[in-house]
Amino acid sequence: MKKAVIYMKQRVDEPDYITNGRLERCKAFAKQENLEILDICWDQISNDTRRLYAFEGLLNDSKEQKFDVIIINTISNVTRSRTKFIEYYKQLRSNNVKLMSVDGLYIYLEDDYDLGLLQ
Repeated sequence: MKKAVIYMKQRVDEPDYITNGRLERCKAFAKQENLEILDICWDQISNDTRRLYAFEGLLNDSKEQKFDVIIINTISNVTRSRTKFIEYYKQLRSNNVKLMSVDGLYIYLEDDYDLGLLQ
């Protein structure tokens, strides 16, 4: 069974029930994909705080291959910048860690050709 980490991003002004719903979707996805959840990592952001400390920690942990997969609700949970997303994606891929999105968009990023389409 592959090991996974769920990554969540929450705005400080976002109601908990919305975030909890996303988390439950990620857990259900992990079960459907037969992934063992090792941890759930959170970043809270506001207009003043945009740095993704938890996600940056996952990038560092991926170098040590502590997990095989990072599960996200949607790609925009990581970043809305295509350039930044591609940078993260390439780093994870070079560390043999897969980024899987509950909304299924990871399917379109499976090879370098499709990755090039995003640039």
